[in-house]
Amino acid sequence: MILLPILFFLLLAYSVLILWIWNGWMKLSVAKSESDLPETIVSVIIAARNEENTIGRLLDALDRQEYPDELLEIIIVDDHSEDLTKQKILDRLSLAGKRKIHILSNKEGVSGKKSAIHEGITHAKGQLIVTTDADCNMGPQWISSLVSLYESRHPKMILAPVELTSEGSLLELFQVMEFTSLMAVTAGSAGQHLPLLANGANLAYEKSAYLECGGFANNAAIPSGDDVFMLSSIRRRYGGKSIVYLKDPVTIVKTPAEKSLSSFFNQRMRWVSKSSGYKDWAIIVSSLLVFGVQVSMFLLLVAACFSRAFLVPAGLYFMIKLLVDLPLMYAVSGFYRQRKLLWLFPVLELLNCFYTVIVGLLGNMLPNSWKGRKVIPGKSNA
Repeated sequence: MILLPILFFLLLAYSVLILWIWNGWMKLSVAKSESDLPETIVSVIIAARNEENTIGRLLDALDRQEYPDELLEIIIVDDHSEDLTKQKILDRLSLAGKRKIHILSNKEGVSGKKSAIHEGITHAKGQLIVTTDADCNMGPQWISSLVSLYESRHPKMILAPVELTSEGSLLELFQVMEFTSLMAVTAGSAGQHLPLLANGANLAYEKSAYLECGGFANNAAIPSGDDVFMLSSIRRRYGGKSIVYLKDPVTIVKTPAEKSLSSFFNQRMRWVSKSSGYKDWAIIVSSLLVFGVQVSMFLLLVAACFSRAFLVPAGLYFMIKLLVDLPLMYAVSGFYRQRKLLWLFPVLELLNCFYTVIVGLLGNMLPNSWKGRKVIPGKSNA
């Protein structure tokens, strides 16, 4: 039982972190678009691989953007697709009245999302780079809202909201709630000028900042993490206040949840695999603290299954963590109009500790796959 004080001390530190994130979220005001005509040239960069079934929806959403044609370029970099992704894009180019799309191909012998994004940025004419994913969808004011914030505050990077969509299965609803918690950390930490997370499905940064930070050169060996590593580079060079969060519902980018348990675990293991490349102290400390609390709850729950002496400590630990997390989730789920899902939150808290421990350990040891390509943690795709 001598271990219990240590576990509860971790929970206390975690509680301080969550309160700090909640306070950061509350500091953020909902953005309001300015009426002035935009002047910023924007380059939207999409790295695409094997997206023949989803790329059409994204192109439709980009066509609907309420932003001047002369100030917007769309660059899609095909990352050696093995399906009809490229043909789908070429078919779109033949349609009259559609926005112009530049289609590039990742270089021979080079593969991966980072290299594809870098190829797109190399050819981009815009001063503001906006990234999203090929399976995403967004509203018509997406670009204009990003630019409105950029032109009013001139940050080096803009973090913006991403929402998982579901068709109602329990697995998908679990992902929706879990992803909302990640978005809470993204927004809340940015509100405190110490951003900890970013998501490449809805991200913007100055091209000049990308070049001055050396792009992805310092983490090219890590297959994933184009978003978080760029965030770390920009914060290290320009400071936390140079990165802002856009709290605007019209800017939400939507992406579908994984349909199967295997694809869900594979995706999360891929996300975790980049943690071996973290060098940012804030990200490392916060990640270890969150993981430590999840491991603590996992150990207490397992111990409670074998000894009644651990029933009360395990139950108390679970209830304290639930009560600490709930106000933040209540606030952020309201922004995403997901409060009707909060009844799932206690179940999420319980399952989260088991899956976090499993994925956290295996994600840095076992290979996973992305779009038919094997990804080995710590090794480049090139």
